[in-house]
Amino acid sequence: AGGFNLAVATVDEKGKRDQAPDSGAWSYRMKKQVKPALSVVGGVKTTPRKPRAGHRFVASIRLQGSPGVDASNDTDEACPGTFGEGTIEMSNNEGDPSRATVLCIWRIPPGASGRMFRGSLNIGLGDKTLSRSVSARISP
Repeated sequence: AGGFNLAVATVDEKGKRDQAPDSGAWSYRMKKQVKPALSVVGGVKTTPRKPRAGHRFVASIRLQGSPGVDASNDTDEACPGTFGEGTIEMSNNEGDPSRATVLCIWRIPPGASGRMFRGSLNIGLGDKTLSRSVSARISP
């Protein structure tokens, strides 16, 4: 449970046995293995607050990974939206690679005023996916 014991026995060319350590066993404690995890810090932020026809619409989330997770390199991102896949930009905190910000950028078509925009930010780490949705009525 969290460690192991080890003893080594050898036989030399003359058939003489040597054991190490001389009595007992070496004992090693293992570090607890933590599964890589990823969480969202805060909520989804949008710029502008509501999408405008003919302009770009940006949604962002901040990520925090467990120790050993490089949030900007160990993840897969996708940004599906009403008008197609958004462009993804990722920036990480140079001092702490487990922190990153994901931006999804969608271009709202000029004639979309009055329609609903629905998009999501999907971040995958291993077999788990974090998903955050945004929706808003498009203004002129």
